[in-house]
Amino acid sequence: MVLRRECGGTSTNGPALLQDKGLGETVIPERKKLKRDARELLIKARLYRFFAMTFAVFGVIIFLFLYFKHIDGRLLESLTDIKTVIIILVPFLPAAVLAAMASRTESKFYNLVHKSETAPDTEAAKKGG
Repeated sequence: MVLRRECGGTSTNGPALLQDKGLGETVIPERKKLKRDARELLIKARLYRFFAMTFAVFGVIIFLFLYFKHIDGRLLESLTDIKTVIIILVPFLPAAVLAAMASRTESKFYNLVHKSETAPDTEAAKKGG
């Protein structure tokens, strides 16, 4: 991500930003960008997981309501009806989608963390250490 500066003065954000000479652009160092991206991915994954669990609880409640209203103890007979299968699956669909999104986001997070751990520290490499 590149942040543009309108005037050529010094950065007010401190040492976290580096001036790219000749282009008038401010560049966030790679390590800080990776940490910020990893934090955002972790927060997204946890929110997705929380909402997936919330929808799963509501799915159970809706399933129980529909079970007692439509099936009422004759489950094996009702499984031949497509309406019964829909009644069983639909309340859990939002939870399943959110759980898949959380899993994918967690996978991106772990890949980003692994990438940041194996990437050389560019600031240390520039200093010669």
